[in-house]
Amino acid sequence: MALVAATALEYAAWDFAAKQRSVPVWRLLSESAPPPCGIYATFFGLENADATVSELVSAHALEANVKKIGADKDIALKRLADATGTELSSWAIDFKAQYGLDDARSMLHRLPDGLAWVEEPLPPHEIDLLALLQARHPIAAGEHFYSVFEFSSAREHGVSIFQPDPVFSGGLDHYIRIASSLSRHGDFYPHGNGLIPALHVAGITTNAPVLEFHFGLEAKRQVLWQHKIIPDKSATVHAPHQPGWLGDMCETVKILE
Repeated sequence: MALVAATALEYAAWDFAAKQRSVPVWRLLSESAPPPCGIYATFFGLENADATVSELVSAHALEANVKKIGADKDIALKRLADATGTELSSWAIDFKAQYGLDDARSMLHRLPDGLAWVEEPLPPHEIDLLALLQARHPIAAGEHFYSVFEFSSAREHGVSIFQPDPVFSGGLDHYIRIASSLSRHGDFYPHGNGLIPALHVAGITTNAPVLEFHFGLEAKRQVLWQHKIIPDKSATVHAPHQPGWLGDMCETVKILE
């Protein structure tokens, strides 16, 4: 919690400095605007909704590089893929680091082949046990890693898709160092809790990252901002041009359920 609190204070300082100059934060770091970024779409809470398919089609979510649901909803995976006309190779399963070795191994073995990845099949402190899972899919992790050293260890133990979170990384400079290192060693898919800062620094890393967009949570995360980051028809998001992180905040806020 202390790391997150310190990060929040630093991000507030970045916002203030950029607004004093009437420029977006990325302009303090680079002359060039960050490139557009593709998204991977997280559907937690939407897997069994009656209007799921039509909602996701209208939101262009199905154009996303990868679509992700929770491991507890794996029985819905084939139904969702069939209903949306998408291949299983564009779907991922998130275990949310909630399972022990035996349960995770059992669940992994019943998944179909060819998924984009399985995410956090074990808790971060058990990363050294990943080989015992005998996973047939690429393994993604990183939202609960906080240093270059932890990511290096994860890579050595079989993680090939890296998901650092700018909000959990101990400040913008530290996140940039982590992101620059990871983008040279594997697929780079930052965690969506830090979507806005990740967009601002997307041009600094070796390869433009693919960012998580949580279709169940992102509206709540952005509720305080007048301007919103929303994927376009090609499931791409663009860095803001408003001063600071995302311009001005709303004078009144409607609380979302």
